Amino acid sequence: MNIIYKYKLLKGFEVQEIKLPLGSEILDFQVQRDDIVFWAIINKENPYSEIRKFRILMTGQDFEYKTSIMPSVRFHGKLEHRKTLQIDGLTLHIFEELS
Repeated sequence: MNIIYKYKLLKGFEVQEIKLPLGSEILDFQVQRDDIVFWAIINKENPYSEIRKFRILMTGQDFEYKTSIMPSVRFHGKLEHRKTLQIDGLTLHIFEELS
């Protein structure tokens, strides 16, 4: 049975790991009542889970970015942009680290 769940990211933490059922599909990230949240379609009967890693970066912040031509030693995957949000006068860019 599929259902849409809401998850919350904590402000002030650059890297966050969220446990989701395996195969979950992230729909969107938004600001809701001063919180950064996202919604995902999950199969609540799926007994398997995975850790999804998100990075919240501010405009102008230095970070390692891995693409096929820019290797990084800081992490093993690559970053995929998910959403840019404005909250508390700041512009935040949400990336997911993919393996």
